[in-house]
Amino acid sequence: MRILHVISGLDRRSGGPPVALAGLAQAQAQAGLEVVVASTWQEGQTMELAQIMEGAGIKVVPISPCKGKLQRCHDLVPRLRRLVADADLVHIHALWEEIQHQAARSCQSLGIPYCISPHG
Repeated sequence: MRILHVISGLDRRSGGPPVALAGLAQAQAQAGLEVVVASTWQEGQTMELAQIMEGAGIKVVPISPCKGKLQRCHDLVPRLRRLVADADLVHIHALWEEIQHQAARSCQSLGIPYCISPHG
């Protein structure tokens, strides 16, 4: 089973969601699932959690430097849509930024099941 996790950032300083995602993704990979994490990023964010997950065999896909409070970027939709199309299930973490909205829209249009964890 291929699981795609979608989140707006992997910097520990963002709070609990990136840390929770990293722990869940590592447990899923240890259970034999194919796990991919797609995340937008902004200048100044650390990639420590991404490096930890990659060390555990998880593919991490950073999506171009994004700007603004909603973290918008020019190539978000096509890159995210390709990742969603390759997944059996998409787990969307949080609700507030553009990546979560576009992940849900891609899942709906492609018929891919998804769940949302609002996180706080």
